[in-house]
Amino acid sequence: MSKPLNRHDSTGILVEVPGLGIIDAWGEAAPTNGVEGYVLGCMWRHIGGAGSSQIFLNVGTLASATWESVASS
Repeated sequence: MSKPLNRHDSTGILVEVPGLGIIDAWGEAAPTNGVEGYVLGCMWRHIGGAGSSQIFLNVGTLASATWESVASS
């Protein structure tokens, strides 16, 4: 069984499970709808950048993410 791949670089990907997709990510801007590669339930942390900090959840599909804000400060 594969283990999650942890990255700490400028890609914004925190955890990606090989063969499954990205399950945890961050960025200085809100995520973009329609992007491929984020699993259903993936959490995106909008940190830094302009505006308040927010947490988004992918309620779409692996083929086309749909991000919904679930928390903000």
